[in-house]
Amino acid sequence: MATVLAVDDEEDILTIIRHNLEHEGHRVLTASDGDMALDLIRQERPDVVVLDVMMPGTDGWGVLNRIKAESDELARIPVLMLTARGADEDRIRGGIEGAIRYLTKPFSPRALCDEVRQALEGEPEPVKRRKVQRDSLTQLARLEKRAAEGV
Repeated sequence: MATVLAVDDEEDILTIIRHNLEHEGHRVLTASDGDMALDLIRQERPDVVVLDVMMPGTDGWGVLNRIKAESDELARIPVLMLTARGADEDRIRGGIEGAIRYLTKPFSPRALCDEVRQALEGEPEPVKRRKVQRDSLTQLARLEKRAAEGV
């Protein structure tokens, strides 16, 4: 199957991710902070990254930005945000900055496996990323319009 890099500062979350994705046949690498994740991405070139946002040091937003600013090969790695930050603004930010999937904690193991599968299947990552970015910009415009209207 695929190599998945799971990045989270909570060991219990990494264990849940690893157990469930290995059960699906994936090879799972783990990192407990953003800097470790960036090193592993450059060394291992995973097929997908499951990335928490709130971590000490380089947070998930910093990791996402650095991945998407890297060489074309690394920038093409699909990123799935897995975070407790479920506000519309966070989802929109993830999409604009290059994440192609967004899953909030708490999550079901089945939802995690489905999201990883969807990140790996179908169109190439750059096509998926552009679609998500367009949708996110549309959502942002709607939010800003509602805010301007005082809704």
